[in-house]
Amino acid sequence: MLAVVKTPRIEIRAPEIPDILLCFLRKTFGSVSVEKEADGEEPTDVFESSWYKGVSGQTTPGETVKLCREMFNVSQAELAERMCLPVQNISAIENNRRTVTKPMAEKLSAAFGNGIPPDAFYFYSAKV
Repeated sequence: MLAVVKTPRIEIRAPEIPDILLCFLRKTFGSVSVEKEADGEEPTDVFESSWYKGVSGQTTPGETVKLCREMFNVSQAELAERMCLPVQNISAIENNRRTVTKPMAEKLSAAFGNGIPPDAFYFYSAKV
């Protein structure tokens, strides 16, 4: 697959582009087109790309949690219930008043049905 952001021009080639990345691109840049690539092209691990590392450095753990919640259509209360936490903790994370530790990142990943890898949350929090 190929995701293309027209301004600034960004192309991401991967066998499958994660929904969280597409959601992030749409929220950040607006229009994003997704195309299926021809067979035989080398896939790229978007999480290892310099572009992704640069963009992820501008995203806080709270923004990532909120983006995932919106992508999976989950309320703060529902996420808190899935994680056996008070809803205030989810709010504090999303508002960057509470950090995301490695164990918390693992809980977040599990709460989203392991659809988001734990390091997607923890990687960001190391930069805050």
